[in-house]
Amino acid sequence: MRWRSADFLRAPDLGPVEITTDPLKIGRTVSSVAVRLHQEGRLMLHSTITAGVLPSDAPRLDDGSALAAEPDPDALDPASAEGGARGLAAACELRYPRGALPFLRGETGPPEMAGWARPRGEEPDALFALLSGDILPPSVFNLGGAFGWAPTVQLTALLRARPAPGWLRVESRSRAVSSGQFDEDVTVVDARGRTVCQARQLALAPLAR
Repeated sequence: MRWRSADFLRAPDLGPVEITTDPLKIGRTVSSVAVRLHQEGRLMLHSTITAGVLPSDAPRLDDGSALAAEPDPDALDPASAEGGARGLAAACELRYPRGALPFLRGETGPPEMAGWARPRGEEPDALFALLSGDILPPSVFNLGGAFGWAPTVQLTALLRARPAPGWLRVESRSRAVSSGQFDEDVTVVDARGRTVCQARQLALAPLAR
């Protein structure tokens, strides 16, 4: 099991950064390390990583996902949009259920998202499972309003297991939107139906472009 909590203090510019680590505890079962990211002498990110051995035995309880193990043939592919793959869609494959993104149609809906993700040309690993905990569009897009940048303030991610080969199923939901901030809970389930990552973040409401 691996657990990471990060506070995003400032948005770094594109360029060199300095990362420092400070071991807090080295144990037989669990070890903790403080990680700091600096740029030009300014602290940009502070994180605590708690690491241990990922479990290989079957879970006693796992709710899994309501999504099918693989996307339907008619699932939305953002890389097929005009202009081709951009951003994350250029580095990995993403699919969304038909009708799952009402904001793209100028409609509103509940603050939740769902989709499938996998790397291009390779199988998902533990790091990609962590990435998938923040891979979907902000769920509050479906509430209507601005659709720009929604900067993360604090993110906690829990890696539960190594993902099996195949698509990862990702589901997110916001439960509270207030005072320009929203929360988001994300669950990532692999092709076997096992939860491989859980993430929770606090973010600022999307900033208009």
